[in-house]
Amino acid sequence: MQFFEICALISLSTSACTLFLKPANRAKFLHYLPFLALLFLLLHALFEGVRWQMIPAYFLTFLFLLNSIRLLNHPSKLSAIQDRKWGRFIGGFGAILLLIVSAALGSILPVFELPEPTGSYMVGTTTLMLEDTNREEIITEDPDDHRTLMVRAWYPSDNSNSGGTQMDYMHPFEAEYFAKKYGLPAFTLNHLKHIETFAYENLHVSDQEATFPVLLFSHGYNVPPATYSSFMGEIASHGYIIFAVNHPYQSVATVYPDGRKVSFDYRYESKNFENVWEQIVKLEEKFWAAGSDSVKRDIIREISDLYPNAEMMRKWAEDLSFVIDELQGMNSQANNRFSGKLNLDKIGAFGHSAGGATAGQLMLTDRRVKAGINWDGAQWADMIDSTLAHPFLRIEAVRDSATFAPNDLIYHNGSDTVIYDLKVNGFGHSNFSDIPFLIPLQSINEAGDADPYYATELINEYSLAFFDKYLRGDLNIDLRDLDEKYPEGTLKVD
Repeated sequence: MQFFEICALISLSTSACTLFLKPANRAKFLHYLPFLALLFLLLHALFEGVRWQMIPAYFLTFLFLLNSIRLLNHPSKLSAIQDRKWGRFIGGFGAILLLIVSAALGSILPVFELPEPTGSYMVGTTTLMLEDTNREEIITEDPDDHRTLMVRAWYPSDNSNSGGTQMDYMHPFEAEYFAKKYGLPAFTLNHLKHIETFAYENLHVSDQEATFPVLLFSHGYNVPPATYSSFMGEIASHGYIIFAVNHPYQSVATVYPDGRKVSFDYRYESKNFENVWEQIVKLEEKFWAAGSDSVKRDIIREISDLYPNAEMMRKWAEDLSFVIDELQGMNSQANNRFSGKLNLDKIGAFGHSAGGATAGQLMLTDRRVKAGINWDGAQWADMIDSTLAHPFLRIEAVRDSATFAPNDLIYHNGSDTVIYDLKVNGFGHSNFSDIPFLIPLQSINEAGDADPYYATELINEYSLAFFDKYLRGDLNIDLRDLDEKYPEGTLKVD
């Protein structure tokens, strides 16, 4: 919870405890505690922002103020209920219950603090809409609908830049549909407007370097792209231009500049997955009964042929290749924010979950990408029968032996250069996103035991070291040097 919220709740808790005393036995100064709570709430509204989780505390402050004003002005006129022991106990316990509700709501859905970027650059950001007129949007039923991507760019800017407004953490439409994904009311995540993002809209790209390496990022399946802000901002602050692609109808939501809004298409998902899971479950049972790796790989191929998300990863990789095509034109155009600033000989790709697997798939289909990272994504599609041509890093949560995790078998061909495999104890699937900050309940958020800030730091540091080595050409970097700093990780290099 935020500072002034905590101060207000402490003041209100003390006021609630005084209800157990007879009004005549209360010290006069206790009647002024609700005014102190009001002061803290006014400061909270001014500096932290009003949010719905605090409504019980706002309501209780109003009641306490009315009661205190009455007692201060007419101390001899006590209500019969207040003068009775049972009335005082009902009032006291009722007030404490409201405060517990407010504190719980504020803690379960907090106004959290993102890690502040540690790089030497300010972080600028802007959005681009890119329409691929050569590809039909197969998810919609309109035959004239082309694949249209929203892309958020994160990039290094100079400290001398000013005037940019701070980026909103999440668009209200995206927040609404992220809440609905969990069966929550649309207003549940309204408080995200108070998150400080450390990224500023439409700043100039830094002039400290002639060009910057380019990274492409893909989000997880049915995950809001905004929930990777702590990673995008950190990596951009170290001198990378990132183009984070929103894959429409398969992210939580997409908002276009003309006001058009689309959300995750559950109809398309239901159609795609119809009768598939039952077959996959049977194949997984065969997988566990198989006696050799070669047989297990054959079963993984069968699963991949059935699994709709394998085809989705191919489509998402096409999205990323299309973005690279567009960047080539953008880099050569005059009067463009990124004109001449993109080093398109140094392109990397990374992502989380299905987006991480998309980065791997992209490296098989687009040789312009020179380095890639998969954050905890099952690598379906074409990797199992392929060899990577460039360096690759896998960062994955350690799972128990009973969990179906096919990546070690899928990556059996490795890379012509080098492939890193980092397994991290104490991580869960959502630790590769901001979700543990946003919903700090392990029973819901699929995070591990690791502190979210520590997990974010580890992932960012390994990812930056990898890209610095293979895109910036710092050959003195050895990723194994990070093992001592992060003992939870086990790094294997092939």
